[in-house]
Amino acid sequence: MIRKDDLGGGLIATVGLAAVITANQYDVGSAANVGPGFFPRVVGTGLILAGLLIIFSQRIAARDGSDLKGVFTRMSPRGWICVLGAMILFVPIAGYFGLAPAAFTTVFISALGDRGNTVLHAALLAAVLTVASAIVFWWALGLQLPLLQWSG
Repeated sequence: MIRKDDLGGGLIATVGLAAVITANQYDVGSAANVGPGFFPRVVGTGLILAGLLIIFSQRIAARDGSDLKGVFTRMSPRGWICVLGAMILFVPIAGYFGLAPAAFTTVFISALGDRGNTVLHAALLAAVLTVASAIVFWWALGLQLPLLQWSG
């Protein structure tokens, strides 16, 4: 009998495998100068591992009696809507206002998807992660996205 977790994990792993196979057409490059095939390979490999983890974690849980079912089913629609909405809003906010407002808004809205977070906790988390993303992406990696701008 095939379970939903097996189907879902298999689908995720298959998408990852397709990404890795497609990425083989492109050059990976080097650590200093990554090529166009690097990112699809990394993401594809991550998807393969995630799919296998879903499949095997459920089998291990069934064997030892622990309850892992419902990681995704326990999530409320509020969580899904907040996380997906925040990801969709990232691009227009970054384009008009810069990296810092986009990072803050994305983390703040995503954090509000958890009913256990208050507005203050979501704002503090967003502020800390905005500073961290500015340090890592804008300052250290030199991301070609303004930290703050006004394009109206």
